Amino acid sequence: MKYILLLFIFTISVGHSQIVINEYSAANVTQHPDAFGEFEDWVELYNLSPNPIDISGWFMSDKANNIGKFQIQSGVVPGNGTLMVYCSGRAETFPSGIHTNFKLTQTQPEKFILADNGGIVVDSLTLIPCQRNHSRGRTSNGAGTWSLFTTPTPNASNNNPQNEYASRPVMSVSAGNINAGTAITLTAAGGEDIRFTLDGSTPSITSTLYNTPVVINATTVLRARSFSATPNTPPSFVETNTYFVGVSHTVPIFSICGDDISDFINDIHPNAFTSNFDGAIEMFSASGILIDEGEGFYNKHGND
Repeated sequence: MKYILLLFIFTISVGHSQIVINEYSAANVTQHPDAFGEFEDWVELYNLSPNPIDISGWFMSDKANNIGKFQIQSGVVPGNGTLMVYCSGRAETFPSGIHTNFKLTQTQPEKFILADNGGIVVDSLTLIPCQRNHSRGRTSNGAGTWSLFTTPTPNASNNNPQNEYASRPVMSVSAGNINAGTAITLTAAGGEDIRFTLDGSTPSITSTLYNTPVVINATTVLRARSFSATPNTPPSFVETNTYFVGVSHTVPIFSICGDDISDFINDIHPNAFTSNFDGAIEMFSASGILIDEGEGFYNKHGND
């Protein structure tokens, strides 16, 4: 009897290990809507087995200290197939996929954990930030190494993996109060070309190429981005620093910049917010000390 029991436990364990996390995106801003037309964070599960596997009663979580945060009421992953999980906060199951009671935050970064109905972790990962509408997944369904995808493929084969993003530029002087004439040196760990802007817009391949330190003589938003000559290497994340010259404040300061900032300013009134654009925001103390910053996509959220 002891031999038979051990064999049974081994068989169940192997079955559970057939379900893996195959692809995910916590930067789904304008692509791949769910059945409700919403652009939610999503995770794709894949079944390595040719037989369907019922994951009803299993658990999902974004917290390692609370593996049982969300329990799946019903769900089956087809043999050698996929099942979509939308981290929407709806806490429901639909034919189009499972909706968890939590959302994902890639900037902390959070985890995504899948555990069986006994609370045993089947697969898990720590989110690595992606740029807008990008994903990360295995280079072949259920196997291969994890890679970056600039064209996500939820519910389909993972194709055309990319290299990691170019190195994010580093600015030699921290954001905040500086003296007129301060020179800012830009460096990239990977030695890539750096392009920058001084008007708050997102640097592109046609923006000014960095060659010598940037001298700041008046309050300025300096934004920089690295571009690699290596094929299949996407541009870096954007580094944004606001420098204040000859100004003083008695209240905390917000510096807001982006590709369509004039529209943003014009829309700060009771009328509809019409702009949707990339940008950055920095929060400073009244004395000009950086408190926090973020980069993302400005869009409308009614009644906020």
